[in-house]
Amino acid sequence: MRRNILKAAACVSWLALTGLAQAASVTLTPGSAQTTLLQDPAGSGRTVTLSLPGGGTTHLEFSNGTGVLGGLPADPLEVYGFVSAANAFASKLTSQGGAIINEKAVNDAAGTPSRVYISVDANIASASFDSTTGVISSLSSTGSFTLTNPLVRPVSNGGTVTVSKLRVDLVNKVVYGDLVMVYKTVNATTRVTSTVNSTLNNVAIWNFDSVQGPTTIPVAALTTGNTTQIKSLGYEVLPNGRNGLDYSATIKVLNLRVTNAGLAALINGFGAGSTTIGKTLLSSINSEVDGWGSLVLTNKLSTAAPQCPL
Repeated sequence: MRRNILKAAACVSWLALTGLAQAASVTLTPGSAQTTLLQDPAGSGRTVTLSLPGGGTTHLEFSNGTGVLGGLPADPLEVYGFVSAANAFASKLTSQGGAIINEKAVNDAAGTPSRVYISVDANIASASFDSTTGVISSLSSTGSFTLTNPLVRPVSNGGTVTVSKLRVDLVNKVVYGDLVMVYKTVNATTRVTSTVNSTLNNVAIWNFDSVQGPTTIPVAALTTGNTTQIKSLGYEVLPNGRNGLDYSATIKVLNLRVTNAGLAALINGFGAGSTTIGKTLLSSINSEVDGWGSLVLTNKLSTAAPQCPL
């Protein structure tokens, strides 16, 4: 009992010397030597060292809704949303930097394979959060993927678009990324075809409707080792072999809606700048219930044992 009293007194004394934790924006990358020291905001003086252990993932799943696409009535045997548009453009997806493309197809009435599912998996590249409130401001992903769109009249004149460095702003509900487009344009008067190269960095590609899952790091509970509270917030808790714990949480970003800037860039990258049908196909995706799709982020955290300096 005496030891506990002395320990509590020492924590209070240490807190008086160092002051309360000051709010600071912190960005950590997984699997690196980067750490940050969290202090109990309640003023107990307890601290814990936080890092990102690696293994966090991102899963971008494109929509295959059943609404109206391009003004055409919905066919119950057809797939709509982005997947339908990708089929219409005959888009080929490839990945770079460790990203993984997942596609599923079924045969149509003519026996031709038609995609019904498209997703892109990658890893968490960084997490940014407030070290006092624990609010996660953004998560970013590794890798990139490219959509190569051949000449398909009257849908596309041909083009490619590479999407990389996706960053999910959880506070403002925006997905940013870098876009590299190489596409064909046709002069309406002379009918001469030209090739255009264009790069947009950190452009707002999509807004999203809602977020599900824990978007706050439970700072107080981490510093006190309150795993019951941490689990109640939606985190899975596992021992990490370093006298500390690992935490994992799933965050779902729902109903991606392309921004005006994102749509303009993607129309070009799909080679649809000079085609009415191609523009309509891409413009109509936002009207789907789930828009362009969703993102599922698995955020992983790691801590050493909570400390109170004596």
